[in-house]
Amino acid sequence: MSDNKHLTPVWIVYVDGKRLDTEHEGALLSITVTDKINGISSCSLLFDTSAVKLRDKGTFVLESEISVHLGYKDDCAEVFKGEITAFRTVFAELGAESLEVKCHNVLHKLTHARNCSVFTEKTPEEIIKALLDTYSLKAKLDSFGAKLDFRAEQTATDYEYLYQLATAYGKTIYAYDTTVYVQDEITFRNDEIIFEWGKTLISFSAKEDIDNILSGCTFVGWDSLKNEAFEGTATLNDLNMKIGGASDWTKISKGGSGLWKCTFVDHSLFDSDDAKKHAIGFLQKNNMEFCSAEGCAEGNCKLFAGMRVNIKYTGKAVSGEYIADTVTNIFNNRQGYRTDFTLKRNMNPC
Repeated sequence: MSDNKHLTPVWIVYVDGKRLDTEHEGALLSITVTDKINGISSCSLLFDTSAVKLRDKGTFVLESEISVHLGYKDDCAEVFKGEITAFRTVFAELGAESLEVKCHNVLHKLTHARNCSVFTEKTPEEIIKALLDTYSLKAKLDSFGAKLDFRAEQTATDYEYLYQLATAYGKTIYAYDTTVYVQDEITFRNDEIIFEWGKTLISFSAKEDIDNILSGCTFVGWDSLKNEAFEGTATLNDLNMKIGGASDWTKISKGGSGLWKCTFVDHSLFDSDDAKKHAIGFLQKNNMEFCSAEGCAEGNCKLFAGMRVNIKYTGKAVSGEYIADTVTNIFNNRQGYRTDFTLKRNMNPC
């Protein structure tokens, strides 16, 4: 195992920029931080003893900013930044008390109100930028999608609408601090993450599954001015992001993969180019379900969702590169610090 195993885990929690006092630190039982792409990251702080006193002290206030650092003596870093969104106070038998403080990243702000909004002469990228501006959030966005005369957000939360616009083109959504990323791949962190079976990798399982996996996709739209249909088709060769090796699933299987295609009709499409981009986006998302994995490793404060992860010494078929889908950093007083994760990829090294 790595040297980190023999080090004492370090954790630091800040509330509105101020470190927790010794009373709160002494009562902290566990920290669980779940970082994710295409979802809202969260954090849970669990305290024991004197829950009423801790709750009434006023340190924790809804929408207060929370910053959580985890690691080891010489390798400790921030793994979560967000806001307090809920409390849970428990009074159990025999007088045991506990207080859970729940937090979420900035994307939770987009989940409360339901809106009916109209956007004219804007691309999906421009609409998402406008939505994020409403919440004073920074945006790092790929350029994508056609500029349409009219788009409507109908009785949806801003997060639901953002998710709909982004994933229709196969984009990945991720947020950290006050910045929201909508890109093919989240690349602003460049740490090399390697987990080796027999060393830093505690457990690992991988699954290759062709249920519901497609080899091609067509989107069909309608041109009301020309009174005719148009379409765009994507194959596995068109994928924007290929993770895990040189072989897609059709090259390591045999049978009727050439028949595994689907067609969708979508009246919101602009032209054949827009239709093809939708087809690529759908196929990209669909094929990322081909190979999934989950594992547990020694605590690693440098791993975040959306990063590439290299798995070693687990056999050629399931070793290699993956994208981290979720990363869960867990600290507790009994078991120390570990990192659980789920991974995915659309290619195979064989």
